[in-house]
Amino acid sequence: WRLGCTSCAFAVAMGAMGAHFVTPTDRFEKTFKTGSQYHFIHSIGLLFVSQAFQPQQTHLSRAGLLFTSGIILFCGSLYTVAITGDRSYGRLAPIGGMCFIVGWLCLAFKR
Repeated sequence: WRLGCTSCAFAVAMGAMGAHFVTPTDRFEKTFKTGSQYHFIHSIGLLFVSQAFQPQQTHLSRAGLLFTSGIILFCGSLYTVAITGDRSYGRLAPIGGMCFIVGWLCLAFKR
């Protein structure tokens, strides 16, 4: 629960930072907004996973771990690219995206 709440708070803070520091003409504005949107959506996912969690349901802990990894890798790399302009960090985004996908599939198929 705390991780999900903290992640939501950080998503809001990053969105506010982007609104003030990433100019609308900046070529990385869309990149930052995408990171912020996925961050918030998966933070909400973390909240739902934490509320449904029971020790015998390993698919929920896997989904939570994958959502957290996806936030760090996908959103973190997009934030870094948008803020620094260094596109080399973008190589981590597909790995984070796969974490999101597999996390949702863990919930769908209880694996």
